[in-house]
Amino acid sequence: MVACANAWLLTGDDQFAERAWEIAEVGMIWPNWIGPEHQPLTLDLRSAAVVRSFAVMRDRLDGWLDGERRNRLTAYLVGETKRFVEISDAHSEWWTYSTHNWRTVLDGGYGVAALSVMESLPDDLLRRALKHGIIGSFVILDNGDVDGGWFEGVSYWRYGIGEAVEFIDALYRVSDSAVDLFSHPYLQKTGDFAVFLTWPDGRVYHWGDCGEKINATHLMARLASITRRGDWQEYVRRFPAQPTLDTLFWDDPSLEPVPFDTLPKVKHFRGTEVAVLRSGWGDDDLIVGVKAGDTLANHTHLDHGSFVVDVAGHSLIGDAGFWDYATGTYFFNYGEHRYDYPGLDTACHSTILADGRGQEWGPDRHGAIIGTGDFPATDTMPGWAFATVDSSNSYPQLEMFVRYMLLIRPDRVIVIDDIRSHDPARIEWRVVLPYPVRRMPGEPCDPAWPTWVTGPESGPALTMKWLEPFGDDGLIAQETQLDAIYGARSGPAHHACRMLTVSPLIRQRTTQIAVAMRLGRDGQVVDPGVRVENAYRSLRIIVDTDLGQRTWQIMWGQPGIQAFAQ
Repeated sequence: MVACANAWLLTGDDQFAERAWEIAEVGMIWPNWIGPEHQPLTLDLRSAAVVRSFAVMRDRLDGWLDGERRNRLTAYLVGETKRFVEISDAHSEWWTYSTHNWRTVLDGGYGVAALSVMESLPDDLLRRALKHGIIGSFVILDNGDVDGGWFEGVSYWRYGIGEAVEFIDALYRVSDSAVDLFSHPYLQKTGDFAVFLTWPDGRVYHWGDCGEKINATHLMARLASITRRGDWQEYVRRFPAQPTLDTLFWDDPSLEPVPFDTLPKVKHFRGTEVAVLRSGWGDDDLIVGVKAGDTLANHTHLDHGSFVVDVAGHSLIGDAGFWDYATGTYFFNYGEHRYDYPGLDTACHSTILADGRGQEWGPDRHGAIIGTGDFPATDTMPGWAFATVDSSNSYPQLEMFVRYMLLIRPDRVIVIDDIRSHDPARIEWRVVLPYPVRRMPGEPCDPAWPTWVTGPESGPALTMKWLEPFGDDGLIAQETQLDAIYGARSGPAHHACRMLTVSPLIRQRTTQIAVAMRLGRDGQVVDPGVRVENAYRSLRIIVDTDLGQRTWQIMWGQPGIQAFAQ
């Protein structure tokens, strides 16, 4: 319907307008737009999308609609606005209290509907409708993190924040800029969330229930135009995605793009608790993503301490990512059954299990990124960066789980875990593998040390070398694939999760793990060139670099990492 209305606006061909009206006539007599999974609600995400579509169509076809058609469409939108206001005034449905994407989708969608027929609404009804739209927008914008991140992930950011911006933009235009919510501090920062969490091929860091792809071009175009951020305009140029008419309306061709390589290589979104470490901003540069956060966040997975490694369009260490919404109520029953789905549980994330048990959901179950740093290359040291994640509160069976992620540019990643359990436990160190793993046959890596390689047959190869603990006590290692089949809202769903799991054979109360990884190009297997030494209350990481042997040191109990040229 909107697509046809847009086509008429661009071409003037009445066939498009007639087709849009045919669809609208059916839509206006449709008895119920509520998704069956959302009933007995009387308004939901789907109904908001439909009403906003009618409002947009009315705007686009303003020069085509005759008096009778305009009156019918206006009466429908007035009735829907009245229903929205009555529910919002009474707070009679749970979404009126929500602090996630539902709030802006409904308040924003129905706010746009009210604006589209504002001349036909009684003043009091219009004020109440806009009040709820503005309050809903502020609730969500105030709930965003201080760096512009969003706790539901990138795709829900595009959806929830995108719907808020649609309403804010409409309000700005009809008020001739007198009502300007674009000045909210969150909107001055939030484009960074898309920039830093989008990989060079357009995929995103898709933790939680998010998918790998988003269509945020129109949203980023509007944010770039209001903030005059050239790096956000670079996003618009680099990731055009699916074109929309909003992109044409919102894109400001006078705003010059600023290349990404002017941006920092490390970004921590505080509150959301996600960090990205990059070896560079080139298409083939290595990227590491690190995740913590709050288990009470909407659409969250039990994934604290997990990480991903991505390079040149290939996910070498991955995340369970999006699993189809299941039928029934189990999938969103956070307190009981949601984490029976393995892709949402700790089992399908690149973190740890203790005696087969993962993290738990609850108000006290949260993880935090407690330190990050970025150090450019010098004459005596390669460039490097780190992130430290404390997930001690995420596991009821553990006293402590602190993970140190060290990126040594251009091609090394080192993972150090400091773990202490209440009772002796077998710690399972796990990584999600989009590609199969193979055991190294020997050279060029030391055959005495457990080493694995993963990656496509032709393309980047990631060598993983287990450094600590290793000795007579032994290890258990296995590659497994978990398959889940269940009924989803879109039909039967099948999801698979391939894992490499490595565990010290003997259960201990204290376990300290070190794994070194190195990227090879065109399938090349490269020894990480890393060893570790235990010292008093610390661990030394000794690396053979192009500048010679260099040392990094972790002091147990401290969030940072130190580097030494000699």
